[in-house]
Amino acid sequence: KAATTFIADAVDTGNPSAAADNLRVSGYGVMGNRGAVYLTNASTSSTAVVQIGVGGTHAAAPKLTIAPTVSTFATSVISQQTGGGQLHLRRDDTSISGTNTLGSILFAGDDPTDGTFNNGSAILGKADGSWSSGVYPGRLELQTKTTGTLITALTLDKDQNATFAGDVYLADSKYIKLGTGGDFEMHHNGVDTIIGNQTGDLKIRQFANDKDIIFE
Repeated sequence: KAATTFIADAVDTGNPSAAADNLRVSGYGVMGNRGAVYLTNASTSSTAVVQIGVGGTHAAAPKLTIAPTVSTFATSVISQQTGGGQLHLRRDDTSISGTNTLGSILFAGDDPTDGTFNNGSAILGKADGSWSSGVYPGRLELQTKTTGTLITALTLDKDQNATFAGDVYLADSKYIKLGTGGDFEMHHNGVDTIIGNQTGDLKIRQFANDKDIIFE
């Protein structure tokens, strides 16, 4: 059947849309019964958007704005599935190498003076070497900042090694445990520092040439 234009102009007390709206549908139902349903803004303007809202007129507080390069949600986004919700961030690239960024989550807020959004922290998923068929080395970086640019605070690499850029603090009576069964441990209980070894000998080795082991 030839393409047609559909205009609905039915207003009721629950639909306060302006009379100038080109399309208004009151009620509920199913839109489309094909494999895909398209909602497209045919404008070629770089500022053209598609907006979806709930309540109010067509321009009042849209909950989803789709622009040519970015989509903005003005509400929380929930992914709910029986096996657990998922968020997929993908790099569309067949030559991934080095530390190419695979995806990132940026946490931003308003500047109190000019109202611009600025990033305060981030989580980045990156490659950790060249990718090939069946080989996909990856790393995670957690970034923070006070001023200036984001700085990597913690890196978890492809070999599950953790690298901290700053100090690591543990509260009183919290342990550092080493070994599969926690055979070696150390902690501070607020008064004393305690080192404990549960298996084998406790050995202290000095590998530097002509240097001492000093207890003060």
